[in-house]
Amino acid sequence: MKRIITIAFLIIAFISSANAQDKSYLNNPGYVDFGSFSGLEESENVVEIQLEAPILRLVAKMSEEDDEELSDLLEGLKLIKVYAFDATKKTQPEFVRKIKRLNGKLLRKGWQRIVKAKDKNDYVNIYIRTDGDSNIVGLVIMAVDNSGSVAFVNIVGNINLETIGRLSEKFDIPELDKIDEADSAKAKNK
Repeated sequence: MKRIITIAFLIIAFISSANAQDKSYLNNPGYVDFGSFSGLEESENVVEIQLEAPILRLVAKMSEEDDEELSDLLEGLKLIKVYAFDATKKTQPEFVRKIKRLNGKLLRKGWQRIVKAKDKNDYVNIYIRTDGDSNIVGLVIMAVDNSGSVAFVNIVGNINLETIGRLSEKFDIPELDKIDEADSAKAKNK
């Protein structure tokens, strides 16, 4: 009986720690509040993902044996937040306006835009935020493409751009593959 109580206590403690609402990322310089998407969520296809530190640490522990590099990357993260929509003809221009407003806000707050791509109705902006010592503490991706796909991504924590593409593979996060493309283009230009 004592063993069952101990096991039950450990399970409750584990679940409690995994569900703990550690919102310390809200004060992190790498965190971005995208604001409300009300009125823009007319699409049938809406994806919202918010993986906070407790869940990321759990996935890191589970990945440790199979993929140590991914595990190390996840250990340093505090938040992965993704909003993805299929825009309608009516909402696509509003998403573009939202990206333009957020662009100004991020640049005023010291974010560095590392990718800007614009072609007719395609917009992709990727930003990083450093802690002053060239350590990346935030990553933001905002994209609208011609097919109507829209993505807003914010990753908060210690970020290594060389391995960030692994997050795209692991969690199927839209637009993270653009960072690998940007790194490849920079390497070719050197």
